Amino acid sequence: MRLENCTSIEDGAGGFGFITGNRGDAAVTGTMVFDRCVVRRSASAGFLISDNPTHGCAITVKDCVIENAAADSPLQAPIMFMSRSGAADPVGNVAFSNVIVRDRLDRAPMQYVDGGGGVPLGGISGELIVVHDGGRETIALTHDVLASWMPQIALKQIPHVDISGMEFHPVADLPPTDTGAIRLARFRNAADLIAYATKGDTVEFTVRHGQVGKYAGSPVTVRVTSPTDEAVLDTSGEAFADTPMSFAASTTGTYRIRIDAGANWGQVADSSHPMLLTSAGQAIRLYLSPGDYYIWVPEKTADFGVRVFGEGTGEGVKATLIDPAGTVFEQVDNMAQTHQFEVSLPPGAQGQVWTLRLERPSQIAMEDHYVDIRGIPPLLAPSEGSLLKPVK
Repeated sequence: MRLENCTSIEDGAGGFGFITGNRGDAAVTGTMVFDRCVVRRSASAGFLISDNPTHGCAITVKDCVIENAAADSPLQAPIMFMSRSGAADPVGNVAFSNVIVRDRLDRAPMQYVDGGGGVPLGGISGELIVVHDGGRETIALTHDVLASWMPQIALKQIPHVDISGMEFHPVADLPPTDTGAIRLARFRNAADLIAYATKGDTVEFTVRHGQVGKYAGSPVTVRVTSPTDEAVLDTSGEAFADTPMSFAASTTGTYRIRIDAGANWGQVADSSHPMLLTSAGQAIRLYLSPGDYYIWVPEKTADFGVRVFGEGTGEGVKATLIDPAGTVFEQVDNMAQTHQFEVSLPPGAQGQVWTLRLERPSQIAMEDHYVDIRGIPPLLAPSEGSLLKPVK
């Protein structure tokens, strides 16, 4: 594909973007050329390259001009690279030739937002002509230059815990909770949840559906399976509405709930039984959900990690991890790219409750944001009384 003599002026978002899959067949191949294109005063990055792996599409940007892109967003840059949740292969494969970057802000002309967590860059070459404050400098995109502009994060690789087939019981000796007054976080697209119920219980809950931007609405699909993997509920809820639902617990144990909200957001607005958000080997995707959330750390856990990050270049989160004594372990703000809270516990540590506080960031928007729990069962509870722990 080739774009020639294209112009973007005062775009409310970015100028030009190339977004593809990252792994295997999900990655687009071939070539993409931006030739003599101009971006002026876009609200975010002038050029965005997302997830394109080094074995993917060969991208060339030549004889182009990027002028005062993201000038009102100093935490961004005129040219952005990004990896999204689930990406693993190095991102890049872009050659720049005679590309002029005019910027009234004193900042690096390139930035990397690593939503994949430790995904490296690769295959970025060429040169930029940077014009700022009356000066003009041609800069070769060497390894050292790219490393100074886009330092790559190094995260301890803590594996996910697979909870498929795992049974859970309520955590003992915690205060009872008025679960009907507690609302789970809003999730984006789809979510997996678990709930504990006793045989003969009627589990009642309300599924709430809300709109994101101008995305069209469609029925919300809900499926619940029993501890024996029997479907006890397979239904749908009304788009952009609250839909009461219920199912009868056929046996005592862990029930698994899958809710698909399409392109929009969903939420369990209230429930007769505690429900916890979970994930299968990936991050939990939330939508505008500040609040305190609770994590059970099983006994004898040596290390665990909690990753937080935002979406794209302008959405992030402020996050605080709080230990069982109520002391702040660590706090980060304006996290668009991945940050990992890394916790090491002494040998033989008892089971304990940690709190993850999510807040609006101070300088960027809070819309889509993610929580990725590693080294322990990935369960996010709305209260201490809702916590579940794995059965030995």
